Amino acid sequence: MKNILNIWMQPVYARLNMESRKSLILVMAFFLLAGQLIASSLYFWSAKKPDVDIFGYAFLFSIAALIVIVFFTWYVMLAQNIGLQYSPANARLVPAIRRHLQIAIIIPILFCALLAGLAGRLIVHEFSVWPMFVCVAVMVFFTIIVRTQWAVVPLVLCFQVPAIMQRAGIEHFDKYLERSLGISFSVLLLLAIPVIIYAGIYWIFSIRDEALFNMHKRTLALRAGIAGTRINENRVSLSLATVFLVWMKHCVVRGLREPGSVQTLKRLHGFVFGPRVHWTTICLQVLAMLALGIFSVFLLDTFSIKKDHDFLTGFSFGFGGVLLVAQPLFFTFLLFYTMYQTRYEQALLQLVPNHVGNAALDQMLMRYLLRQFFILYGLSVLVSVPVCIFVLHGGLQAASLVLFLSCLFPLVSAVVFNYAKMKALNDHPMLKIVIICLLIFVVGMTLGLTTSLTLIWWYSAAVLCATLIWLRKTMKMNASAIMFPTGRSV
Repeated sequence: MKNILNIWMQPVYARLNMESRKSLILVMAFFLLAGQLIASSLYFWSAKKPDVDIFGYAFLFSIAALIVIVFFTWYVMLAQNIGLQYSPANARLVPAIRRHLQIAIIIPILFCALLAGLAGRLIVHEFSVWPMFVCVAVMVFFTIIVRTQWAVVPLVLCFQVPAIMQRAGIEHFDKYLERSLGISFSVLLLLAIPVIIYAGIYWIFSIRDEALFNMHKRTLALRAGIAGTRINENRVSLSLATVFLVWMKHCVVRGLREPGSVQTLKRLHGFVFGPRVHWTTICLQVLAMLALGIFSVFLLDTFSIKKDHDFLTGFSFGFGGVLLVAQPLFFTFLLFYTMYQTRYEQALLQLVPNHVGNAALDQMLMRYLLRQFFILYGLSVLVSVPVCIFVLHGGLQAASLVLFLSCLFPLVSAVVFNYAKMKALNDHPMLKIVIICLLIFVVGMTLGLTTSLTLIWWYSAAVLCATLIWLRKTMKMNASAIMFPTGRSV
């Protein structure tokens, strides 16, 4: 049992060693705050005013949601840890490692399934095997995905089984099985649970030789990405960076023709960050996500019995609009990761023969990052303007979109962060910045709903002006500090 406990504790130790305990505490506190905000909105703005007990229920539901998310995250990390523990060397040398890993995976699945059954009993006041079956299927899926990423395909197809059965003329599949086999559908699900667990666990640990080595290599790459170690680009990422690579080649060829030009140096220094934070790469990623999302919904609508073209159209415009407007947010999420990943390349800039000096280098790199942010923010504005004019036609929805857009502008504070003080990949104020932007949005919506919608427009303008003033002062303060390379002052 001691070995199993050690296996269970490894994800916990890995999370605590990431030097981001403050961020973890802020995330937990954010769940409690979000629950109280939802309860406040229901208590003060709903037509039928609920009791004061809603705040207590919101607190309990927030705690329950937090526990579920923490447990689920721990289990996903535990499943990924299989690829590290069950390496080709350990599989042959460590005694009983296969049996210990299997027990360490099976016990949380059974425990979670039992809790799901009890939760279903408390909610619907009757015992049902269906929540237990769904819980086991999902957890086994996240386990077998360690061996192959193609496990997503059968999971998606399983959701289409009811539609396929209806197309075959079978309206109630559960009743059909009960009539055919003479066994209750709940009993069938209960019998299927151990079969799914055994099949999934046996399939994972039956891996041998080259396939085992490939699984271990993929898990090492995942851990390296979480720890901030440099990861090689794959074909997909390189295809999305095609425009960036073409532009970089053009600038390099031009720089060889004009080796002493200051403009040439400014163009070339920005490429040290790679393609991830360049606006063309982010735009292509957003378009790829949009195309994949629309294609997935189209497939679901094709297999569905009830055709809902309105949902497909609404999803295309709604999901696509959110992705296009939120491009500055994607840029900010990638920023700190990219800064830490390219810290060695940033350090090499100080070793070039014609080094421009630390102050000039910081100014060049900072202007490059600000240029990427403002281009993406400008694209978000260009998308929002026609949406407000031709789709939303003013009103509360248009005011909410403008407020959301103005609340994205304070994300620029992540660009002017002093990267020289970063100690690790997770040592950044990203969570604080997002929470501040969210609070700004909540305050603006509260003022607009309680007073007048016109106030939202003035509030949005005030947020933009205040952010610009703060940005100007911060850049003046940073002029006397050395900001690059990342982690320099550590």
